[in-house]
Amino acid sequence: MDKNSIKKFAVWARTELITRVSQRAIKYEIDENGYGEYDADAVNGRVMSAEEKTQRKALIDRIRKKGYHQVMEEVAYTWFNRFSALRFMEVNGYLPSRTRVFTDENNNFKPQIITDAIDLTIDGLDMEKVYELKDDAKKEEGYSEDFKKEVVKAYMAGDRSIHQLAVEFNVAKSSVSKWANEYREECLYTTVF
Repeated sequence: MDKNSIKKFAVWARTELITRVSQRAIKYEIDENGYGEYDADAVNGRVMSAEEKTQRKALIDRIRKKGYHQVMEEVAYTWFNRFSALRFMEVNGYLPSRTRVFTDENNNFKPQIITDAIDLTIDGLDMEKVYELKDDAKKEEGYSEDFKKEVVKAYMAGDRSIHQLAVEFNVAKSSVSKWANEYREECLYTTVF
């Protein structure tokens, strides 16, 4: 077993998760400089549900008590543990539904849970959202790699939100996010050099 690879991965994963958690907090106008109005009904031009408002207030309360960086670290740590536990259960066949979360039955990174989402019965699963995401995925298959990279370069310019780019390019917001993760390094390299 290559322990150095595991250590490198753990350090990378920790940093990546903290970055992602922090980016998610920004969607709710929470960052290291503050959090805007505590009792806000809307953030970044979007009206929050009652559940989102409650969760946002709870997060702000935790940040007030422990500090922004400590809370982001704790949330990232929690997600790392969850992902690790899910992967362990998946590899060892311990998942109750027997539906794989990260890979397909051939261990390719094509999550079976997404492929089989329409057929799953999971408490709290919003089937309308599942159908919407499935439709977005079907539409996404028709886009060329060059088009996806063009969207990512526009995203990396930093002057438009994901929502604005989705409207401008007539694609789903989830596609913009997915493509940004997929092509970021390649587009950064070709943009810089």
